[in-house]
Amino acid sequence: MMPQFMQKSAIWELQLAIAVGATWSDYLDLAANKMCLFYWWEPDISFIAMQPKRIIFPPHDASAWANGNYATSSANQKLDTVVSYDLQALAPDVYTFMSKFRFTIDDMRSLLYQRNSGTTSDSLACTWLTNNENVWRRFLANTTATTTSQTTTSNMTTWMTSSTSM
Repeated sequence: MMPQFMQKSAIWELQLAIAVGATWSDYLDLAANKMCLFYWWEPDISFIAMQPKRIIFPPHDASAWANGNYATSSANQKLDTVVSYDLQALAPDVYTFMSKFRFTIDDMRSLLYQRNSGTTSDSLACTWLTNNENVWRRFLANTTATTTSQTTTSNMTTWMTSSTSM
């Protein structure tokens, strides 16, 4: 990764001094306490309070990168959901939900900001589920069945009640 940063610095006339943290803690400290650029990925809570902005380079050019020219953006990395190989057989409804459900990066950032401010993960999940039933309900396998809908709502309520009372 270092050659890409150094080359971008030269090509785009970015006056950079490149530093490396010896440990993850050092890296977090460096980014939080120095006026600097730093490498980050989303979703991650490490720097969320700083509300970092992405530097936008021209779109990725795979041919140029293959020839050692790193002037363009790196290739985007797709985040995948990884589950047990037999999830579809063991829990088909969960598999269907996981296969179809989409969560925007803006939704994720909003939750990360709240989590960073001290809200528990369980509380965030309960609040999100309560406020966004229209979003998640359509991804359930049997949303047309009234009993399934009532059972799902009942199970969600039971989970939210037990999670927040801990």
